[in-house]
Amino acid sequence: VPASELYVRNGITYIAPFVQAEYWLDREGARFGAGPRSFWLYHVPDTSSLQVDPSARQLWINLDYFMDHPSVRIPFRQDGTARWHDASQRVCKAGETLRRRFTLHAGSEPAVLPRLLLQPRGFLATFVWTEHACHTAFPVHRALYYGHSDVSLAIDAVGGFIHHGIPITKSVHYSNDTQMAIVGEGACCAGPMAALELDSAFAKFVQDLAGTGQVEICLHCRDPQSSQRDNVASALKHMHEQFGCVSWIDHIWCRPDGNVSGSRDAFSSEAYVAGTPGFVGDLFEQYGVRYFWNNAYEYWGSLQAICESAPYCDTPIPIATTHGPGFAAHVVTAIRHGLPLPLLWQTPWVSGSAYSWPTYLCEPGGRSAAEWDQLYSDEVLQAFADDGLIYLAHAYPTWAGNQNGCWQTDAAGGIQIHSRFDGVLARMARFQTENKIWFATVRNAVDYWRKRAQVSLQVTPNGSVELTNHSGENISGFALLLPERRALQGVPANWKTCPRGEVCWFDFPPHASVTLSVEPSVQERRAA
Repeated sequence: VPASELYVRNGITYIAPFVQAEYWLDREGARFGAGPRSFWLYHVPDTSSLQVDPSARQLWINLDYFMDHPSVRIPFRQDGTARWHDASQRVCKAGETLRRRFTLHAGSEPAVLPRLLLQPRGFLATFVWTEHACHTAFPVHRALYYGHSDVSLAIDAVGGFIHHGIPITKSVHYSNDTQMAIVGEGACCAGPMAALELDSAFAKFVQDLAGTGQVEICLHCRDPQSSQRDNVASALKHMHEQFGCVSWIDHIWCRPDGNVSGSRDAFSSEAYVAGTPGFVGDLFEQYGVRYFWNNAYEYWGSLQAICESAPYCDTPIPIATTHGPGFAAHVVTAIRHGLPLPLLWQTPWVSGSAYSWPTYLCEPGGRSAAEWDQLYSDEVLQAFADDGLIYLAHAYPTWAGNQNGCWQTDAAGGIQIHSRFDGVLARMARFQTENKIWFATVRNAVDYWRKRAQVSLQVTPNGSVELTNHSGENISGFALLLPERRALQGVPANWKTCPRGEVCWFDFPPHASVTLSVEPSVQERRAA
């Protein structure tokens, strides 16, 4: 029986005939055949992933696939011998059992099939800004968040992230014990990298940002260099009490010359290796830090290079011509070649109960203002929304080097956000206001994805679909996509029409159930 429909993220459906040799479907779904000779499955969060080979008429239900949970470990060496280690393969102990669960429906096509979106409240795509804290200066921070280095409070912002209402996960160094200097050609501000303990005014600024509700604060490791365990514990305690910190962004680099710089207490180095000087994994759990930046893709190589050389596959995946959105073109390339791109995963054999989230490349600090403007143009952002993409940006907007196109010096010597980068943020704000792109923090995005995975979908004998929230928490603005509006029982809902169909969203109480009927909604019946 041939594949007839493939269900990918955010309500996108591929319909036969298919153009790709293979498809990685995450934990979404597929349908094979038609009418009484059909079978299908959708929303299988308790599997590793799904893959389809259309020409072979094959559906692969992966119980465990190492590319669904990438992981690299970095040995902390400075002797020219450091090489990152791929720890993605699951380690199974003797007698260990791996259990997965999914439901296959056979004998008929679904009468109604709601697609569970990966962002709430009717948004169509997701973008997450993450700022890496190294080699930054306080005046540049003010310029990027408030518009100018002379502005000291969020309420007075004249530009930047705060003025335009763009959420961001901002990492900071808690300390800079050796007062490590800012590195950057022609850096605007001489002196040590910004850190909370080092500058009380900077600490107040970070508290002001957190108070806006749109900036998530997390650590970029405690310090630019390795820290003693007791000092990490003190920093985590402070971040927990002051900011409710749950996320973490590593400060580490395994250089091509075999030397490692940064902090050995990094997630990707020794943090979860018991018995090493950098072991702090138990402290993460004690203080509630659980969402970690995973840099595996950036060490594996560019997504296009992975597709071309296929170091993790039997045969290379040929590269076709793609016309994806500027800043996410590499993501589009990977999707069109069946490369796994998971959003959230755990590797308990490496890092306990921690959750990983990925970035695929660095948004370079030396990018010019013109390049920012081009890569994030109106046309690119619209295509990003239309394709239902999800992107987490590894960015350095507050880097103090004068090659940074995010800021510029004014006539009086002050630092201000560059007008073209500020224009990018203004553009993003418009897409946010138009309910097209959800700009989220890591915390908000991961919280939503985790809750979504705990929603079950059950088809009843009359063809209607019952959704149940097993998460134990309210899901604000839980969103579905359908081809047409259907009667929804159990909660009041909002609806909007988009190019993909009809989007429905509602607040989903814990342990509650809602039912989507095979009958059209009241509004649809009235229109008829």
